[in-house]
Amino acid sequence: MKLLHQKTKHILKTIMLVTFTLLPITANANGELKTNANIAGHITSKATGEPIPHVAVQVEGTMIVSVTNAEGYYHLEDLPLGKQTIEARATGYHAEKQTIEVEKNTKQTINFVLTTDEIALDEVVVSSNRSISLRRNAPTLVNVIDTRTFNITNSMCLAQGLNFQPGVRTEDNCANCGF
Repeated sequence: MKLLHQKTKHILKTIMLVTFTLLPITANANGELKTNANIAGHITSKATGEPIPHVAVQVEGTMIVSVTNAEGYYHLEDLPLGKQTIEARATGYHAEKQTIEVEKNTKQTINFVLTTDEIALDEVVVSSNRSISLRRNAPTLVNVIDTRTFNITNSMCLAQGLNFQPGVRTEDNCANCGF
């Protein structure tokens, strides 16, 4: 029994030693994620010069994304260092991209001027990974809804149009979920 107790103490000491040895390494790795390389700016309409709210601004190839506020302002923090492409995308506007050089401990101002897309709106991809996807880049695609579907079905909103898509059910006044 006493031998078992000594072995347990030895194992615990070893675990503690390894933990405290690796702790500074882990802390340093987390510190390296903080580049303090930030960008901010405004997004306006080319046609009106007015700010555009709800524009998704994303660093291409990453999950770093921001959405503009009512004044068209966005802010992205702790960007990866090096050459990065920033994309601004909104429904009803052509997407715009700018490539910039990101350096540590800097703040850059990058403004976008978007032109309206009067021919057609981009499709909406409903996915479960919470990132913005173009239709051609979507990993699993069931169906795409566009303005033609709304016209054919006389749908007045997205929920009505989604009712005509296979595998999708929308609910109004749901007794079970409270919506």
